[in-house]
Formats: sequence, structure tokens, C-alpha cells
Amino acid sequence: MKPIRLEIEGVNSFLEKQVIDFSAVLQEGIFGVFGNTGSGKSTILDAITLALYSKTQKNNKKDEYVNCKAKKAAVSFLFEILYEGRRRTFEFCREIFSGKRAGSACAYEYVGDEKLLLEDKSDNVSRLAERIVGLTFDDFNKCIALPQGEFARFAKSADAERLDIVARLFSLEKYGAQLYAKASAKANALESERDKLQAELSGYAEYGEEAKSALQREIAEKTEALEGLRKRNADVKRRLAEEEELCAAAREIAALRQELAALDGRKAEMKRAADRLENADLYDALYDAEEENKSAHSSLAEREKQVLSLRGELLRETEREKVLRADDWERTAETRAAELSGRIALLKNAEADAAAAEKLAAETENLREEYRKADAENKKTTLLLQNAKERLETNAVLLETLGEERDLYEAVTAGAKSACVREEYTFLKGENERRAERAMWLEKIIEEKLAAAKGGERVGDIEKLLAEEKEKNARRKRAAEAKIRLAEEYADALRRSGEQSAKLAALAEKGKSLAAELGSRRAAVEKLTGGVNYRSALIEAEREIAEIREKTEKRRKETEQTAERIRALSEKIAVSEKEIENFKNKIYETGEKSKKILAKCGIMNKDAALLLRLGEKDKAKLKEEVAAFAQKSAVAESKLAEKQAFLQGRTADEEKRAALKRESEEGEGAAERLNGEILAARTRLAICEEKSGIKNRLEEALALVLKRYDVAKLLQSIVKARQFLKYVANEYLEEITFAASATLLKLSSGNYGLRYKEEFFVTDNKNGGKERSVNTLSGGETFLVSLSLAFALSAAICARSDRPIEFFFLDEGFGTLDEELVETVLDSLEKFKSEKFSIGIISHVKELKERINCKILVKGATETEGSRIEIAY
Repeated sequence: MKPIRLEIEGVNSFLEKQVIDFSAVLQEGIFGVFGNTGSGKSTILDAITLALYSKTQKNNKKDEYVNCKAKKAAVSFLFEILYEGRRRTFEFCREIFSGKRAGSACAYEYVGDEKLLLEDKSDNVSRLAERIVGLTFDDFNKCIALPQGEFARFAKSADAERLDIVARLFSLEKYGAQLYAKASAKANALESERDKLQAELSGYAEYGEEAKSALQREIAEKTEALEGLRKRNADVKRRLAEEEELCAAAREIAALRQELAALDGRKAEMKRAADRLENADLYDALYDAEEENKSAHSSLAEREKQVLSLRGELLRETEREKVLRADDWERTAETRAAELSGRIALLKNAEADAAAAEKLAAETENLREEYRKADAENKKTTLLLQNAKERLETNAVLLETLGEERDLYEAVTAGAKSACVREEYTFLKGENERRAERAMWLEKIIEEKLAAAKGGERVGDIEKLLAEEKEKNARRKRAAEAKIRLAEEYADALRRSGEQSAKLAALAEKGKSLAAELGSRRAAVEKLTGGVNYRSALIEAEREIAEIREKTEKRRKETEQTAERIRALSEKIAVSEKEIENFKNKIYETGEKSKKILAKCGIMNKDAALLLRLGEKDKAKLKEEVAAFAQKSAVAESKLAEKQAFLQGRTADEEKRAALKRESEEGEGAAERLNGEILAARTRLAICEEKSGIKNRLEEALALVLKRYDVAKLLQSIVKARQFLKYVANEYLEEITFAASATLLKLSSGNYGLRYKEEFFVTDNKNGGKERSVNTLSGGETFLVSLSLAFALSAAICARSDRPIEFFFLDEGFGTLDEELVETVLDSLEKFKSEKFSIGIISHVKELKERINCKILVKGATETEGSRIEIAY
């Protein structure tokens, strides 16, 4: 596995989202994770396991690792791994909420530019991570995060403590107390099974070989007795069968003789039936010939009647054809059609005249309407003249009241009456304008005189007089304007009245002309149609000519159909006459055939012969009766001869047969009882054998259980006090020591090796391979040994997976190392790094921080913010 990116939010001391880009920090193969104690360095490992397995090494309750200030904890781990034979990129994401709210989990795979969802349920995501990584949660923590201090203690610890460490690292507890508990439980179970089998065996003590032998002897004795009894019964049965056969034969002979006597009484009857059956075909042939003769007579009469009817119909159709062809109907129809065609042409011309007349009538009606409108307008104009006159008279009274202008009124009135004279109207208008100018002149003179008279005592009177004069002039002016306006209205009314009168006269004249023309055209149409509507006359003419044509066509078709019927009737008569001849021949042939049949039957009366004819059912029944009689007679005679031959002069004895039957029944009863006893004995023997078999199987099972119980007790004593666990752990330690020795040789440039003999020893190759206890090692030597053991143990644990180790974290407190030892540490780690293997050191040692270029710097949380991560490289 090669990490690419890790995102942490709301986990432990991390509050805000922090991102670690591993592609940057893995460049040199060695990187450090540095920060003060409690800053959150180990939380980086927790975030990885949380994303993959939904749990951490320290806390497994979500309320314990979700930051108290955060609503949720969110982690995302993107990594690359060799899976199913190729490098693949996966991303595991989880969100965990505090409280009861459920979280979410997703697993993705990147294929090119696509991000494919693999799983979205928490448990399935965890199982998928275990399958992809190839390690369980516990194995992952042991392989990826190496607690260096624990391995140093492991190298120098006592035997019991080292045993506990190995058992924990490799999950060997199952070979210690767990195995002892299983062995004890197995021994106890086998002991219980032993007691149970022994209790069951006590119930089968009576079932042995002796009981079986006694039952077998009893069965053999009774079987022998049954065989003798069966032989005697067989002899009695044989003699009984012989006697029963003799008695049965005697009874059957008597019955056959009675049957043959009854059959002899029916021989004459069966002879007549056989003779009737022999001539049955002749009777049938006679019947068929007579039926054909009757059918021919019937058909002949029917055809003769049909020919007679056809001849009468042919005569009628011939007469009809003569009538149709003799009448001169076709020429008459053509003449009438020509007349109607000419009339239709005239009526179509009359239609044009009628249309013109209708148009004239419409124009006349329009003129009448226009005349009515003009007359109404004329009346309206007259009314306007009257109103204008009245208003002029009223204005004249007003002018007279003013004391002057009477002559003007009379002139206006006289001029209005003849308003058609335009010069008088122009005069009146000019007079009005002159009066207006005069008024203005008088006002000007008065104002001049008033200005000259200012200061005199009559100025007030003059001003009053002047005001009154102005008022009169204004009234005169308004009256004059009104007179002019009324004169204009009166003149306009007179003009329109004249125009309307002229228009009425013109309309009346045009109406007379149109009326005359309309009468002329209507008279022409009426003369052509005789008073009938021309359209009706046209439709009637077209209908009549269509009817003539239809009748003509119908008459033609009727003539053709009549000719066709005459031809068909002639053909039918010829066919029927030929059939009549055939029927006459058939009658003669069937008559001759009947005579021949009667001669063969030897019967001259035809009716008597037909009475002897049998139907198919009666014929079959009679054949069956004759055959059955013959067969029954033959069978009875054959059986009688057979039974008589069987007796060979012997006689039957019914008393002897009855005595033998009683003896046979008694023998069968005795044999049946003896057979029941044998079956009962065999049942007891089968039960005994079955129980004996069960007893044998129980004894075999008990022997096996006792053997397994002894083994279980022995195993219990062996695994007691963790002896077997120690044995297995020593096997693991020897393999790990061999791998760690190779690593130590590489780290120490061949100076040191490692061996295990109940404890760890270092072989000092500089001193001829002398062995030294690990307790005598210096700090740097101890680090090299513990680091070698760490690598070997990690490799052994990862060997359970088929995925190679590509990185791990070395969690070690390096605070006790001096500068020289720091160099040793870094030199050792440099020998392990490669392009495919990276090492991360989790530490807070300042010297290591200064010497390692690629660093993940973890800044501890404050009151206002969570832990923060910085990447340096």
C-alpha cells in the first residue's frame, strides 16, 4: 500500500479540515511526523484506520474520538495498492456524527478520469478494505505502526513477558489458555459420553450369543415339523383334487346332456334361418332393383312434368319477345326526347330573362326605398325652414324693442324668403359689418369728447350715457350676428328643400321606366312557361327526358333478357328430354333384373320375396344366432366326449370327497398355526440380532470414546501451564530471529548477527562470532537489534497478506539518543528506504527534525482552533 492523500476533520484534537499530501513527503523515502506531546501525531494513524476499518487503536466509541467542538468527524484516505495483479487506486471516506445520528461510509475506485462507487454501507466498506489491503485491523496496526520502544523491551524482556508479547503480536492466545479450555471441555464431553454409553449397554445384557442359539434351534425344529405336515397335507390335497375332478366331471356330463337335448329342439328353426341368410343377398339385390325402378319412375314423371312446364314458359317468353319487338316504342321515345331537348334550351334562355327581370325588380325596390328616404329628408327640411322662420321673427321683435333696425329686419326677412338670391345675403352681411364699424367710431368720438370735458360738472352724466350706449351697441351686435346666423340656416334649408324635390322627381321617373321593363320581361317568361314557374318547367322537362331514357334502356334490357331466357329454356328442355329417355331405359333394365332374381330365389311373387328381406341389423343378429347355435352345439358335444373320455368307466363318490376336504382343512389349520409359531420365533431372533448388533456398536463406540478420552486427558496435561503456547511461540521466535539476523547484518555492515536460545543473543563477528546477551548492548546496538526485530515481526505479520509492505510508521521516543546515536538511526533507516518502500518516524526529537528533510509538522490545538498540519520538504 502506498498512501497518496489523507484528509482529517473533527477527529480527536483536529477540528478544521487538514490535508496531508503523501506524494510530497514520500519523495526521499524517509519522512518525519513531528510535534509536541499531545499535538495529534498519532491521530494521523488513527485517521487511516478509521477510514479503512471504522475504528481506532485507542478509542472505538465515536463520542470518544469526535472532537467535542465539531458536529462530525470526517476522514478520507486515498491510496495506491497492488491488487488482483495490477496497481489500482482506491479512496475510503467516512463521516461519523456524535449522538444517535447515523454516519456514512463510501469506497471508490479511480479508473482513468472516472470515480466509481464500490460500496456505500459501513460494514461492507470495512470488509472491502480488509479484502483490498489483505490485513485485518489488528494486523494492519502491527505492520504499519511499529512501536519501537516495545520491540526494545521485547529484546531484553524476561521469558514470560516475551511470551506475552509474541502471543499478542501473532494472536497466539488460542494456543494457551484457550487451547487448555478447549482440551478440558473435550475431555469432560468425552467423559459424559463414556458414562452415557455404559448406561445404555446395561440395557442390552440379555442379548447375547446363547439367546440367539436357543432361538435358532427352536426355529429349526419347528421348521422340520412344518415340512412333514406340509407333505401330508399335499398328499391329502392331491387325493381331494382327484375326487373333486371326478365329481365335477359327472355333474358337467349331466348338464351337457340336458343342453344338447334343448339344442336338438331348435335345429329346424336354425335350418330355416340359415336358408334365409343364404338368399339374403338376392333379397337385397331385388330390393335395390325395385328401389331403382321406383326412383326411375318418380324421376321420369318429375322430368315429364318439368318439360311440360318449360314448354309453357317457353311459349310465353316467345310471345313476349314478339310483343316487345313489334311495338314502335323506340322511335316514339326518340321523337319525344328531341322535343324535350328543344324545350330545355328555350327554358334555359328564359332563365336568363327571368334573372334580368329579378335584377330589375331589385333595382325598382331600391329606388322605392331611396324615394322614401328622400321624401323623409324633404319633410325634415321643411320643418327646419319653419323653425328658422320662427326664430327670425323672434329676433325681429328683439330688434324692434331696441327701437331701431326695423327696416333691417324687413330686409332680412324678405331676403331670407328668397335666399336663393346670393347677392341679398351678401348685402345683409356687409350691412352688419358697416354697423359694427359705425359703433366703434361713435365710441371713439365719445371718448374724445369725454377727455375734453374732464373736470366739468356733467362728466358723470356723460359717462353714464356712454356706458348705456355701449351696452346697446353690444346688444345690437349680438342681435345682428344672430340674424346673420339664422339667415344662413334658412337659406341652407331652402337650398336642400329644392335639391330634395328635384331628386324625388328624378327617382319617380326612373321607377316608372324600370317598372315598364320588368313587366315586359315577366310577360315573355309567362308566355313560354304557360304561367308555371320557369324553374319548375325546366326541372319537369329534364325529369321527363331522363324518365324516357330510363324506360328506353329498361325496354332494351328486357328484350335482351327475354331472348336469353328463351335460349336457356330451350337448353333445359333438351337436357330434360334426354334424361327422360335415360329414365325409361333404367325402368326397363331394373324390371328385367328383378325377374332374374326372383327366378334364382324360386319365388314368383315379388312382394313375398321382399318380405323375406332382412335389414342390416336383423341380418347381423340372425347370422350371430345361427353361428352361436352351431358353435354351442359343437362345444357341448366336444365337452361331453371329453368328459366321458376322462371318466374311463370310473364313478364319483361325494361322501369320500367331503371326508378328504375335512382332512385337508384340518391339516392346513395345523400347518398355519405351526408357521405362526415359527414366524414369532424368527421375529424374536431378529430382535435379538438387532439388539445384539446395537450392543456390539455400543461396545465399539465405548472403546473409541475411552481411547479419545485418554488422548484428551493427555492433551489436557500437555497444554496445561502454557507449555504448548511456549512451544509455538519459540517456533515463531526462531523464524523471526533468522529474518532479524539478516537485517541486523545489513544494518551493522556484517558486524552483528542475532540468535535465540530461550533468550536473544548477539553474535559479535568482530570477535570471532562470540555470543553476547542483549542486556550487554549499548544504546545504539540496542536500537539496531530492536529495529531489526521490528522489521522482521512486521514482515511476518504482513506475510499473512499477499500485498507487499510499501510504508510503515516507526513510533519511537528518541529523546534518549545522543547525536552519534541519531546518526546511527538515520544511517540505518537510509539503508532500508527505496522507491517502493518509505519509512515515517513519529517523534518529537529536535535533532531528528533538523536532519529529516520531508516533514509533517503537527501544531497542537489551542482554545480557538484545533491541531494544524504543515508539510515541509
